[in-house]
Amino acid sequence: MSYHSAFEIGRSALFASRAAIQIAGHNMANATTPGFHRRSIHLLPAQGGVIGTRMFMGNGVSIGTINREIDLALQARYRASISREASLAVDQQFLIALETLQNELGEGSLSSSLDAFFGSFSELANTPTDSSLRTIALQQGEVLAARISELAAGYDGLAAEITSGIENTVDAANELLEQIAVLNGQIGTYEGSGNEASELRDQRDLLVDQLSQIIDVTATEVSGGMIELRVGSTPVLVGDNSRGLEAVRQVDADGVVMMSIHVAENGSQLQVTGGSLQGLLEQQADTIGPAREALDTLAFALIHEVNRLHSQGQGERGWTQLTGTVSLNDPTVPLSDVASGLTFPVENGQFTINLRDPETGEIVNSFDIQVDPESMSLQDVAASISAASGGAITAGVDGDGHLELAATGGLEMTFSEDTSGVLAAVGVNTFFTGSSAADIGISADLLASPELLALGSDNIDGSTGTALAIAELQNAQSEWLQDQSISEFWSGSVGTLGVRTGASAGMFQSSSLVRESLAVQMMSVSGVSMDEETINLLAYERQFEAAARYLSVVDETLEILMNLV
Repeated sequence: MSYHSAFEIGRSALFASRAAIQIAGHNMANATTPGFHRRSIHLLPAQGGVIGTRMFMGNGVSIGTINREIDLALQARYRASISREASLAVDQQFLIALETLQNELGEGSLSSSLDAFFGSFSELANTPTDSSLRTIALQQGEVLAARISELAAGYDGLAAEITSGIENTVDAANELLEQIAVLNGQIGTYEGSGNEASELRDQRDLLVDQLSQIIDVTATEVSGGMIELRVGSTPVLVGDNSRGLEAVRQVDADGVVMMSIHVAENGSQLQVTGGSLQGLLEQQADTIGPAREALDTLAFALIHEVNRLHSQGQGERGWTQLTGTVSLNDPTVPLSDVASGLTFPVENGQFTINLRDPETGEIVNSFDIQVDPESMSLQDVAASISAASGGAITAGVDGDGHLELAATGGLEMTFSEDTSGVLAAVGVNTFFTGSSAADIGISADLLASPELLALGSDNIDGSTGTALAIAELQNAQSEWLQDQSISEFWSGSVGTLGVRTGASAGMFQSSSLVRESLAVQMMSVSGVSMDEETINLLAYERQFEAAARYLSVVDETLEILMNLV
């Protein structure tokens, strides 16, 4: 072995030891750096030469590779777990928000308001002459209507929060995509020219992890070290070009806003299956939207069923004049025509208007009014009333499309036996106003004159038939609620939400455990162990010291030989 070879062995050992010490130091310095992947050095014996028959002499050590430790398959699973956990976190957040709004276990819940409202009519049926109970029934109606409207406003607030959240989240995703595109271009430039870009790869991977919290992306490495990001099968980042995301609003015929995610570059729609965006979209379509629809359905059924009974009932006194609470868009078209603007159904049938003497309470005349919604408009109904009563009742339609009625001769009007539903549909002698959770209210005429509250039926003095019928609505099946009662429908809606919330909490906890487990596995591959790096540092330090001592010995032997010459 030549002295050149001997010195080369020492030199290579010093160089390799120094490089290994630098790698260990770099790892230790970045032990807590987010997104850092541990570097590892792999040393190889340097190729030596032949010094005799079947005898070979080594030539020191060489650096084989310096690797950035990463398991791509594990990384993909980890990102998928991040997306799922983020989606379930949003799911749980809004389910809990809905439960909090409903507050079914606390005071002032909708269930307790329904109980109090129907209970007040049950008490009135037992004591119809107590004027204070009439006031209480109207107050309970106001509380119920306010609670329904409050819930509707709360649901709408959550829906607006989701819409805003989707738009803000898309903006955040676009910022990340732009940053990833820049890094992608830099990595392509560095590695395309033969350089190493581990630090840039760390930064890019960290951004892709953050993007995975927003939307489920699949990263595929292409030539030059760059990656391509896809959502499903649709690319959203190619090379150093971000194609961008766009949140598109769509408003249906009922005014409900729905959001969808599209590629900004060409408008193609994305099927989002993970991340907080997927959670927000799902909450909009499967939680808040259906909850709001269920509340509207409940409000519609409550208004219609109570008004249908109340419009045929009689109070302590009758009406000398009244104006319907429902405004028709076009009172000249048939009632069944959508253009009329009627919300509640009207059937082929008839109703009776009675004229009562306010002094004696006796019915002095009655008029049956035939109604055919397919051929009669509101103006036709008004004309029929005027004609049938021979002028005893004046009927017309005001400029806003309300039916107006007035009794003549000092008499009062009462209403009964409505098989058509037209009285409730146009707001004549009704309890509730409005047609949905957003606009439900109580008749201003009843609040001003509680004696108009209809408790009796069939014009029988002292009757409480209408009060009993309204009280029984709480547990009576309704065709508008899939043949469930009002209480059953709401309890079912609350129960379904409770089951979903519980299931969501379980799934979120499971997804968190999966993500944490994968994170631990990722750390075992890519993370820095200070103990391990300290051991490596000591070993490489000893190796460096040994190489230095070796070179000192070689130098001493060379000096001795030179002195012998």
